[in-house]
Amino acid sequence: MPDFSTLAEEIDAALLSHVAWKHRLRTAALSQEFSIPVHEIASDTFCRFGQWLASLNPDEQRSYYFERVKTLHFEFHVKAGAIAQMLADGDTATALAALNGVDYNLKSKELASALMEWKASS
Repeated sequence: MPDFSTLAEEIDAALLSHVAWKHRLRTAALSQEFSIPVHEIASDTFCRFGQWLASLNPDEQRSYYFERVKTLHFEFHVKAGAIAQMLADGDTATALAALNGVDYNLKSKELASALMEWKASS
């Protein structure tokens, strides 16, 4: 397992960053300005946390927490990417509905919960 402070710092940063995505997407929808490439939002490898996950050694990547968080992180980015695509397509109303919808918010909460469990387990 990585050093506790490193794991804790990365999880804290991930929580803040992923909460900020909802704000960024909402702001983009309301201002009807959207300049972040959809493919970066839809990918779990462009964000700092995704890069950190990929950098963990193979032993660390076999842990229950890693597997759970990696899956939820990927799923979160798929949901966020779909909303970003709606915005890029000019479908602001649908994007706002998705931001307020159950799917996106449930995935966000599941990811946050799994991150907090991983942090507590260290």
